[in-house]
Formats: sequence, C-alpha cells, structure tokens
Amino acid sequence: MSQKYKDKYEELRNNDIGQKETVTNETEHAFYDMPGNARMVTFAWPDGRELFLNYAYLVSGEITEAGETTTLFLTFTTHQITIKGHGLQELFVSLTGQTAKTLRKQDPRYTAINGEKARISEILAENR
Repeated sequence: MSQKYKDKYEELRNNDIGQKETVTNETEHAFYDMPGNARMVTFAWPDGRELFLNYAYLVSGEITEAGETTTLFLTFTTHQITIKGHGLQELFVSLTGQTAKTLRKQDPRYTAINGEKARISEILAENR
C-alpha cells in the first residue's frame, strides 16, 4: 500500500478531507509512485559509461559465430549495437524474451577469475 493511499485513507477516516495544506518544494525531483512496465536494456562499459534503450524499439537481432567468438547484432530504431564475446547464446535468448536487464563489458583478464561461461568482451553502440 502506498504512502499516498494511507494518507488519503486517514483523511477520509478522520473527516479531514482537503484540510491538509500541501507544501511543494520546486527543487525536488518528481518521481512516479510505482515503477512502469516499460522494459529497458542497459549497456555498461568499465569506464562508467552506460546507455539504456527501450526493448520496444528493438527491431531485430542476429547472432553469428566465428571460431570461439560470438557476435550479436542488435538493431534499435536509434542505435546499432554490436556485442562480441564468448558463449553469448543464452544472452541472445534472454534478449529475445526481453529479460536481459544489464549487459556489462568485462575485462578479459577477469574471465578466469570469475569462471563465467559467457563473457562480453566488446560493446559497440552507434547512432543510426
């Protein structure tokens, strides 16, 4: 139950409807009470750069394998994303189902330490 609902319920219960004075601070940021249903995918680089794009604008995706390197090509209406790495088949399935949330480029030297079977070694994002 949201705080706004509780406050309105208390006002109704105490017959104080409209009696409280609302004070607004113009420097505060406005946020929605609940998260929306729009699904985003975030691309993150080790230098701190991040880019998020809405799944609704994902037009197509393609996966290719050349030796041990797997390449994903994602076409959004505003960006062309190219992801290179190893073992990215599960990631491709996650993107198809819109369940992947954050795709993070990993430094190759940490692969042996983390023991992950899927590794993103390169993310290229180009405006279309």
